[in-house]
Amino acid sequence: MRRFLLLSLLLTVLMPLGVAAQGYNRTMTVKDFRRMSAKDTTTCVLRGVVTRVRDADRGNLFIDDGTGEVYIYVIRNDWQYRGSFRKCDVREGDTLTLRGRRSVYNGVIEMKYAFLCAKSDGLDHDSMPVRERMDREPSFRGGNLETFRQWAQNEVPVVIADAPYPGEGTVTVQFVVGKNGKVMEVQIVKGVNAAVNAIAMDIVKRSPKWKPGKNDGKGVRVTYQIPLEFTAQQ
Repeated sequence: MRRFLLLSLLLTVLMPLGVAAQGYNRTMTVKDFRRMSAKDTTTCVLRGVVTRVRDADRGNLFIDDGTGEVYIYVIRNDWQYRGSFRKCDVREGDTLTLRGRRSVYNGVIEMKYAFLCAKSDGLDHDSMPVRERMDREPSFRGGNLETFRQWAQNEVPVVIADAPYPGEGTVTVQFVVGKNGKVMEVQIVKGVNAAVNAIAMDIVKRSPKWKPGKNDGKGVRVTYQIPLEFTAQQ
């Protein structure tokens, strides 16, 4: 009788745990994940293709499994949130298997603090650049980086028109478009000589303000490089 009572007690304790364990890592589609109740704290498993990367250091990105797209806020492959994800070398087109809970922030449904269970490289993984995608890229006079390069290139003959030509060749200039759209931190990556390099830097520094890039509604710093051609005038 005592053995029967002990067995009954044991089953009473283990059965709820067994039911909970069955739903602990419930694999589901993105569509079903998005439809979950806000009160549902079940740990879920999602598998989808990376479509956009916002922050490659923290692992903020979007995945799509064919039924819909969902935002993943912070991915970890160990117990450290920051820095560990970049080591995984995740790029657009890769397939991820993630485990985490549904959350809502500012009306956006997301999986927060997801654990990276598995990763499969996409077909274009090696050729896909590692670059975070923002909500809005910086723009120059309604255009993009090429629009700015053309503007800067057109400034080259204006600068050298009234002075002896200092040299010819291609100068690669790196700069940062700041959070307020101002060009800053101008430097030469590949130069010709001191005189030509100085002209190239001066042109970029005189850039009109850009429309800054944004991510999550906030301005972000973006680094660019452009080549400027210097050709001797006849």
